[in-house]
Amino acid sequence: MSRRQFFGMLLVALALLCGSGGAAAAGGVLVLQNDSTAYDLAPYMAVAVDPDGKWTIEQAAGADAALQYTDRPERTPNYGYSAAVRWIRLDIRNDTAKSMWLLQTDYAPIDRLDFYVAGGDGSFAHTRMGDSMPFGERPISNRSPTMQLQLEPGKQQTVFLRVETEGAMALPMKLYAPLVYTEREQSTYLLMGAYYGMMLVLTAFNIILAFSMRSRAYFYYVFINASTLLLFLSLNGIAYQYIWPDAVWWNNRSIVFFMCLSHIAALLFARSFLRITKQRFGTLYRLFVAMIAVELANMLVLLADYRTGLVLSVYSIGVIDVFIIVAAVISLRSGNRPARYFILGWGAFLLGAILSAMTDAGFIPMMPWLVYASQVGSVCEAVILSWGLAGRIHSIRKEKEIAIAQMNETRRLADSDDLTGLYNRRYVIAAFEQAVMRGGGSMSLMLLDVDYFKQVNDTYGHDTGDLVLQKLARVLRASFRPRDIVGRFGGEEFMVLLQDTNRDQAHRAAEFLLGTIRKQPFLIGEHTLSCTVSIGIAEWKGTPEDDFHQVLLRADEALYAAKRGGRDRVCEASWEGCGTAVGSKF
Repeated sequence: MSRRQFFGMLLVALALLCGSGGAAAAGGVLVLQNDSTAYDLAPYMAVAVDPDGKWTIEQAAGADAALQYTDRPERTPNYGYSAAVRWIRLDIRNDTAKSMWLLQTDYAPIDRLDFYVAGGDGSFAHTRMGDSMPFGERPISNRSPTMQLQLEPGKQQTVFLRVETEGAMALPMKLYAPLVYTEREQSTYLLMGAYYGMMLVLTAFNIILAFSMRSRAYFYYVFINASTLLLFLSLNGIAYQYIWPDAVWWNNRSIVFFMCLSHIAALLFARSFLRITKQRFGTLYRLFVAMIAVELANMLVLLADYRTGLVLSVYSIGVIDVFIIVAAVISLRSGNRPARYFILGWGAFLLGAILSAMTDAGFIPMMPWLVYASQVGSVCEAVILSWGLAGRIHSIRKEKEIAIAQMNETRRLADSDDLTGLYNRRYVIAAFEQAVMRGGGSMSLMLLDVDYFKQVNDTYGHDTGDLVLQKLARVLRASFRPRDIVGRFGGEEFMVLLQDTNRDQAHRAAEFLLGTIRKQPFLIGEHTLSCTVSIGIAEWKGTPEDDFHQVLLRADEALYAAKRGGRDRVCEASWEGCGTAVGSKF
């Protein structure tokens, strides 16, 4: 199927959903004609209120009741959340050759519909429908109450309907020829299938993301989609048809139950996505908790008393929806830029929900595009929030990268010497202790001191002395392996921790360093200075008792032995104490 054909089918489906055939009205009588196969019954209804709900069909059809049928709606009748029982009278004359017609009340949540068709002998054929009876007992298996009407060609018949429901009493009633009815239902299920398919794909995809990213916001987003999906499955009658067809008690409460559940999911998601924490927004955070508690209480009340739970949920819906928008604006103004996506997505859903709610309550006329406005809004919300989550995750990752970079920089500054950029004494000690904990290898400590450094400071000044130390630090860094730890001990003293290195290997490395430094010109401004160092070496004995202090003490004694021996040389510490065993000059 091409894209053009697909959208063409959708346009046809919308036309079939919204349109109805014309008919000639004669004194309130619906006249079926050959040029029309679908009729909106609203202009031909006469409605009466049964104040006690005790009328029988004989009373409703009697001459005394005729005067009670005073309400003649021009559009789809919608009496909101009314508990009153209403009777509807329809007079139909069939001027076509078709005898089989289908009468549909396209509002699934109606609790009880009793159809009475007057016969020629004064009797009435009775058919009962609605979700107050198991789905399998419906004469036609359809999500909306639908019945067959046998209308004899050329004759006029009267149809009575008794309507009773605890929810919204909306009565979008149509009369169809069988072929048109079948085409319309196919179009309706096509549109609903597209909606449910999109919601299922978004939910499944984000479940994978939630587990892979371990993001609480993604789990709440999945919670919103799943609860919204169940809400509309219940509202459209699909759940009653396919999931719980015999659960009459539960089906009657499922819409309000999932409405409350979807609001709990929305509150949890909003609190997480908008970063409403107790520390940053104490009062706002507590209001979120309170509203979640209110919705949980509504769900419990609903299970005990449907009518009370319905009233509570109707009053809480508007408050919660507006509160969430206010919280999003506050979060945006506090600097949370992804909140823009939330405002846009939740705003689209809220607009659709308000239109649908006002339609259910009877404040605005019932039209198909208004009935399904909340579903269209929920799809927009799901898509926009998915984008928003992606943007939020990107923002969090960027913030995390900045935080890690700042942490690494802080750690580097804490572990580094300000002047030379080498590691400081604390870091070298920590590296030594970690190496001891790992064990299994030799390790040596090299301690070196710049010869006659005081003369440099006295002759050229401390700034020149600092430049010499920085130059020497670069030479040291370039002279050792990446795994060796080069640090500044203090003043003009440096240390090198040589891992996996015994005393002989450390001695050869020290001799190489002496020659490198001796040959290295130290160009400081206009001056060219020569520099030498004295080096003391101590090897770790390989026992936990031989800690850094002991090794440093031996290396320090070896360093002073090198200085006493004439400087510019290497001395090694003996194993037994602090005396030097070997000394050499390169």
